[in-house]
Amino acid sequence: KILSLSELRTNSKLVTSLKKATTGREKNYAPALALLASLSPSGVDLEIRSLSLADQAAELALFLDMVGAELPTGRNFEVLQAYLAAFLKVHEDAVREMPALQARVAVLRDVERATWLKLKGRFQKVLCLIGALSNMQ
Repeated sequence: KILSLSELRTNSKLVTSLKKATTGREKNYAPALALLASLSPSGVDLEIRSLSLADQAAELALFLDMVGAELPTGRNFEVLQAYLAAFLKVHEDAVREMPALQARVAVLRDVERATWLKLKGRFQKVLCLIGALSNMQ
């Protein structure tokens, strides 16, 4: 039997967490995000760089799906932005070449824009409240 190199490759901790997150009906990306949060910046970079292009870049798609699912929650917005920036810096060429990844990134762009507008509105309300309270004294 002839094995391909992708069959011999072991999954990184991030890939294992992402695959576990998508096994049930409810997608739970909390363990994958906790793993990334526990790593140093160089560890996060290593995990992102270790995502494989095998199987139509399934691992890259899993990462984009995680970011897309977590952005609308409004939690960890800046961290997710940093992870996405690092991902795009490393895998930009693959995203450009694969229509499936391009579609995911386009959806992600819209989700990010909508989430940012919602957060911006919340910031504005807080600033208005602070301004009103500072004028009461």
